[in-house]
Amino acid sequence: MNISTFDIKHKYDLFISKKTIYSYLGSLTQKELDHILERLEAALSNSLSSRLAIKKIYNILVEGVQNIFGYLRNQASSDELLESFVFVNEAEGGYKIITGNFMQKQDIKSIEARIQIVNSLDPDELKDLYRGVLDIGGTSDGGGAGLGFIDMAKKSNGELIYNFDEVDDKHVFFTLEMNVEV
Repeated sequence: MNISTFDIKHKYDLFISKKTIYSYLGSLTQKELDHILERLEAALSNSLSSRLAIKKIYNILVEGVQNIFGYLRNQASSDELLESFVFVNEAEGGYKIITGNFMQKQDIKSIEARIQIVNSLDPDELKDLYRGVLDIGGTSDGGGAGLGFIDMAKKSNGELIYNFDEVDDKHVFFTLEMNVEV
C-alpha cells in the first residue's frame, strides 16, 4: 500500500454517523485551518446549548487541529500527506472528538511514548506535568511547546485513544480519539 492507494475517505466514513455534529475531510493549509475553526465554532454554537460545553470542545479541537497542522506543515513532503479529518460526534454522556492525519512512521515511538505517559497520569499529575513543561520551555518537533497531548488529556476525560494504520514503508495514518463529558 502507498499514500495514493490509502483510502482516507473510507477511514473518514467509519466515524461519520447521525450523531456527527461537525466533520471535516481535506487538505489542511493555513487558510483552511482558519475556515475550519470558524465553521467549527458555528456548528458547536448551533448544536450545543451549554456555553461551557462549546468552550471545552472548541478548545480541545483547536489544540488537536493545531497539532495536526504543525506536524503536517513541518513533515509533509507531498500534497497527499496534507489530507486529514476532524470529527465531533455526540456520545453517551458527552462528545467524542476524533482527528486523523498522515505522519512519518519514524515518529510513532515518540508520539506513542508521549500518549502513554499522559494516559498513565491522574488529573493532578497532568496539571503538574503541564506546569513542568511550561517551566522548561523550548519547542517540540512540531514547533510547539510539547503541551498538545497533555492539554487535550486535561480538557477531555483522561485517556487518549490512538491508532496507527500502516500506509507505506515511510508513513502511517494516525487517529486520535478523546471523550469529553459536559
